Amino acid sequence: MSNPEWQNQGVYNNLDRQNVSFDGVRVNQGEVALYVMWYEKIDVVSNKLEYWVPRTETQPIVQSNRYLIPIDINMHQLLGQINVIPRLRILSRHNGLEQSANNNQTRIDHWHREELANVWNMDSEIRVTALAYSSK
Repeated sequence: MSNPEWQNQGVYNNLDRQNVSFDGVRVNQGEVALYVMWYEKIDVVSNKLEYWVPRTETQPIVQSNRYLIPIDINMHQLLGQINVIPRLRILSRHNGLEQSANNNQTRIDHWHREELANVWNMDSEIRVTALAYSSK
């Protein structure tokens, strides 16, 4: 998801000489932070690899790349309609700061409400690869 504080990018590469922090997530020099919306498995005891957007965590979060597994994951939409991720407006440092933040929050809320109807499927080979990679 795009982060207006990062020039509408979903990735922040810390090229500064100092560490930075976003929402309590520390990003050291040379590290990368991601702005992500996680999906959760619908039925954790089922063998079906079906996922949806969380019902309780409705906001994207900043996540350090330190614990992420770098693999390509293709999800297939099973139910619902295409729901384009909103491109959030860059927050103005002037009078429009509060208005831009409110508009961005409205866009995220609208996207999340629309995404509630969607169900996604992960290929079993992808899950096996991720689990094998995480045990290294």
